[in-house]
Amino acid sequence: MLSPNNRSVYTDALVPPTGFQLDAGVATSFSMDLTTLLSVPLQLVMQSTEDYRQLLEDPVTLYDSLRRATDRVRVFVQRGQIHAPSRDHRLYGLLEPMIRQTVAPRGGAFHPKLWLLRFKAEEGDEVAYRLMVPSKNLTADRAWDIAVTLEGVLGDRVLPINRDLTRLLESLGGADEEGADPAGAEVLGSILSEIGRIVWEVPDGFDSVRFRVLGLDRQTWRPRRNENLAVISPFVRPDALQALAESSDRPRFLISRANELSALGTAPPFEAIYTLHEAAETEETGDATEESPEAGLHAKVYLYQVGKRTHLVLGSANASDSALLLGRNVELLVELEGLSRRVGRVEDLLDPDDGRGLGKLLVHWRSEEAEPIDETARANERKLDAARKVLSASEMELACIPDGDQWRMALSTPEPIELEGIAEAVCWPVTIGQQHAVSMAPLFSGGAVTLPGQSLSSLTALVAFQLKAGGLRQAFVLRLPVTGMPEGRDRAILRYVVRDRKSFIRYLLLLLAGLGDSADVGDVARNFDRWDHWHSGDFEDMPLLEELVRAFARDPKRLKRIREIVEDLTSDQGGEDVLPAGFLSLWQVFEEAMVADGH
Repeated sequence: MLSPNNRSVYTDALVPPTGFQLDAGVATSFSMDLTTLLSVPLQLVMQSTEDYRQLLEDPVTLYDSLRRATDRVRVFVQRGQIHAPSRDHRLYGLLEPMIRQTVAPRGGAFHPKLWLLRFKAEEGDEVAYRLMVPSKNLTADRAWDIAVTLEGVLGDRVLPINRDLTRLLESLGGADEEGADPAGAEVLGSILSEIGRIVWEVPDGFDSVRFRVLGLDRQTWRPRRNENLAVISPFVRPDALQALAESSDRPRFLISRANELSALGTAPPFEAIYTLHEAAETEETGDATEESPEAGLHAKVYLYQVGKRTHLVLGSANASDSALLLGRNVELLVELEGLSRRVGRVEDLLDPDDGRGLGKLLVHWRSEEAEPIDETARANERKLDAARKVLSASEMELACIPDGDQWRMALSTPEPIELEGIAEAVCWPVTIGQQHAVSMAPLFSGGAVTLPGQSLSSLTALVAFQLKAGGLRQAFVLRLPVTGMPEGRDRAILRYVVRDRKSFIRYLLLLLAGLGDSADVGDVARNFDRWDHWHSGDFEDMPLLEELVRAFARDPKRLKRIREIVEDLTSDQGGEDVLPAGFLSLWQVFEEAMVADGH
């Protein structure tokens, strides 16, 4: 436990168990980046264990994974905390239904991190659940994080252990600021109807698990009175640290970031204070991205002993006043408990002289080594944070305006916006990139901002904003309400992806592949290339008739999706040009057979 050698990949926990497929999923995160969210459906519904970065370059596979996930997954994020991507991507628009922006009811941060996934057996009625509670946000940063993943099955009675999880999910529907969302309500409703009866499998060595949700009212949390205490938290505040120390006969270890410890002013009341060794903070993991350069410590852990038992508490809550003392932040904690002789003691797990836990990655921190604080930079950060909150709370909206073969979007607000201390403010649709950014100045005098002309397929409700104060810049994304969004936008995105016969064949193969039998989408993607030499020939010459017949016999739903694709493509002028010669004639035979069979 807590061994730095026992590492796992965040997305591995999202791949369905063998023989199951995703039925519904809910996630929460304080922040996220859009590129990471693009990759999630590749694991959730396409069951890929491949390197997602390679599959992100395959628009056909990515499009279909997003289409399958749209009605089954909802991701709740603090409003104003979506990272602005460094590169544009036309398919960002398909993420809109999945993203739900929200705020904490008591004025703090919406800060819980979880994935709650419901899987259904591909054959039979069996249902399985998985809960992952990380300290990590839905980003691709390289920070040191920790997570617990629990598998669950449905029992026959409601269990008190699930009360706080139920409360959190119930609050999401009320906190959602995006308006009517029938598909999202169905996702939440399907999980809420069963969550109270889930029996969770406790990790090896532990014998009990509890959940605590903070910030929905005035809930706060402290450890039980204990003999030994260790705290790992990247962000710390003096009062919270004092309260934690007072819960213990021996507050032994505190592990945090050097800049946070320096800002405290006085040494915290712990016997030993550590930071991560510089080599550990900068370790290359191969996961660095332009969007999320953050590294260092990000895990939140409270480890304490009561008699012969060890308690491990992890989740989203930092050792801060808003998280632990005031109940302002919405947070989620998981507490695991077990005999110390089985799971270890505080000193075994964290002592730098022991070597079995995190100790080998730690270095002592001393108050005399505190680095000076750049007050000017901190003042500019506060200006940027305040301006972000103003924009996030404003009632900005978009309107789509046809302009010949192009479209324009007008960004407006009912009242002029005031941003104090901001030297520059620009915005742009995430689908066309920062190179098309325009000034937000008209909003400050009650006018509207006209975003650059763009194609129908790049229209989006996701708008990036960049603010500058002093020498600092801050960029983020808001999903805004839109009027006049053309009904054909999603169909235009399909046409953008399936733009020729080759891409149509690739999509057809993907729809007919054995993904429902837990085949890896990476295998399917790699095998596309061996079909390339057929893409310019007649459809009758392609070895796909057998696959169509098999789908008709075993899984007609796949043919229904092909029907939808064909109808979408052929409804626009020139759409038939992407279909192989002879396909429509052969497809008509299957259409007639499906109608005769009641499909």
